[in-house]
Amino acid sequence: MLTLPVAAIVTMMVSNTVPSVMPQALPGFLTEAKASAPKSVKKGKEFSVALSFTVKPGYHVYAPKPGDENAIPTSVELEDGSAYKIASIKWPDAHKDPMGVMIMSGKVDVTLQMVAPAAKSAKSILKIKLRSQGCDDSSCLPPATVSLLSVIEVK
Repeated sequence: MLTLPVAAIVTMMVSNTVPSVMPQALPGFLTEAKASAPKSVKKGKEFSVALSFTVKPGYHVYAPKPGDENAIPTSVELEDGSAYKIASIKWPDAHKDPMGVMIMSGKVDVTLQMVAPAAKSAKSILKIKLRSQGCDDSSCLPPATVSLLSVIEVK
């Protein structure tokens, strides 16, 4: 049984979006990761998903285009075989570290333009995979993938 805090239930009742189910465990360099998708979308049409994650103080993650072939870029993708498609991803501006590599830290907000499945109407699960590698000033942790789930009704 899924239990949500009262604030999450109120958010679902008031807004037109459904917060994702939080993962049970986050990698040590993230303090939060979530995605908000509409409760319902039209078959074959585009819609937006707001994805956000917070990098723990003292850590950073590499930007999607870090400018260093040895850096593991942060990426977003869908579960293999997903009926949904990513039309575009809008990343926030990254900043350069002292070595000139593009990094992101603190709260990171990403906007995904998605395309709903064109198949029959039904409720379905949108599974977004966020992959990143957390680093501090002296070392990097192993890369990690966080799965964010949203239930969406396709009409």
